[in-house]
Amino acid sequence: MSAFNTEALSLLVVGLVMTALRASVRVPSVGSDRLSPDDYLVALASICYVIETTLAYYAEDNANGLTNGFMTDSQRAELHPNGTEYELRLGNSARRNSDLGRELGSKLQLGSWVSSSVLLWALKAAVCSLYLRLANSHHRGYRLPAYAGFGVIAASWLAVTLSLFLSCRPLRRMWQVYPDPGAQCQPASSPVLIWMYMGFNVATYVYLMAMPIPMLFKEALPAWQKITTVVLLGCGLVVTAAAIIRPVVVSTSADIRLARLWAIREAFAALCTANMAILLPSLTKWAVSWTSQRGEQPCHHRSPQSTLESPNSTNMNGNDSEETIYIYEPSEKADPDGRPSSGDESERRIQRRVDVCVMAEDERVPVRSGNYTGVWSGDKGGRPVPQTRSRYFGDYIHQRTYVRM
Repeated sequence: MSAFNTEALSLLVVGLVMTALRASVRVPSVGSDRLSPDDYLVALASICYVIETTLAYYAEDNANGLTNGFMTDSQRAELHPNGTEYELRLGNSARRNSDLGRELGSKLQLGSWVSSSVLLWALKAAVCSLYLRLANSHHRGYRLPAYAGFGVIAASWLAVTLSLFLSCRPLRRMWQVYPDPGAQCQPASSPVLIWMYMGFNVATYVYLMAMPIPMLFKEALPAWQKITTVVLLGCGLVVTAAAIIRPVVVSTSADIRLARLWAIREAFAALCTANMAILLPSLTKWAVSWTSQRGEQPCHHRSPQSTLESPNSTNMNGNDSEETIYIYEPSEKADPDGRPSSGDESERRIQRRVDVCVMAEDERVPVRSGNYTGVWSGDKGGRPVPQTRSRYFGDYIHQRTYVRM
């Protein structure tokens, strides 16, 4: 097996393993019947990645990596019908009626363009769908950029697909060897395809990377979430670099094999980045939870205490799924504000505080997290009365903003 095929198959195995890990995280979390559009788009991209790798492997193994590009007129004219190079580029009469068709290498390259475009743009739509899902859950102000991103992705994919099928007419010239079909009809080196794909590809990558940047500066995100976002942005830069290197290699070195290898590397990096957007937060939450379990426990069962006492220090591990809820229960021998009353014994009341720690997070249960105010009232006899009014007053109020009592 050649070094090209070894690297291509190795990257394919790693990419599929990461997709399987993503599925192992998402399915138990939300259930197989409640998967999001980004999950299905990543699955579609994984299938296209298998197809692209298969085409590249077949082109390397059966067509020796050759196409109808990078040939002079004399080379085309000197091709002998019985020569080995002619069979590799053109296909003999026995192979013309087979599934391989004519001009095997050029047709495989044309199919590689199709599978690559579906793969990359499906992953971009998956990332945009993930942004929209997060915006609907936490940051509704960022829904407009996500919707605009879908429009950018759809328009750019339509542009590159039309350029692929309309830049050379009739389409059969894409696999014509002799006479020279022209530069725009050579799928491996067509300047129209190479620079059109690179331009829209890089533009959409930049747009997707710019979408989460405002969250880093405008939202009070925990440090670990900021680190995760920065890591994902770094992966996006790697994918963008691979998208730029591919046309540069084709235009400067005329190395079709190396350009095809960089296309596979770009697909691998894009697939891993889309999967890491799900795997990294899950791994981070697991690490935070594991560290908390080994250290000080965030939840403590306490005996009832007066509101005049200072509570123990609150856990500050940055885990968003962990909340501390204070419940005040009316009882006897104190005023509603917790101070001893100088009035009648029946009018004196106290308040007990119970700390409840919520550790579970499940997307299947739509819970509106936030902060509420409560008002209690009682009769003159001192009998406790249930809470009479509760008002929601805001999201994302950090624990440190509460005044210690």
